[in-house]
Amino acid sequence: MTDPHYLAVSRPVTGPAAAEWLRDVAAELTAAGIPAEVHDTRSVPDLTASAPALDGGKPAEVVADPDGYAEIRYWNPPAATPAQASEVIIRALAAINAARSHPASA
Repeated sequence: MTDPHYLAVSRPVTGPAAAEWLRDVAAELTAAGIPAEVHDTRSVPDLTASAPALDGGKPAEVVADPDGYAEIRYWNPPAATPAQASEVIIRALAAINAARSHPASA
């Protein structure tokens, strides 16, 4: 699991150490049931992960790089109301902010 002090630990952003850091993240995601891979495009590594949708829709996807940038994409069904779409976004952002404030312990 993630080091509880990860916010204070610098992560490598270039070179082989950056790719290794992303491989460690990918391994943890895969162990949690979220298939993840590290790709190297022009010597710049990034991680992609995809979680199958429970409702039969399109999977939620994550792309992350060693700079710390992460992007989460998901699909809202066409019939979702504005309130339903907003609720998903609100919950996702709240979960991200809570996890950054209180990281899981090892």
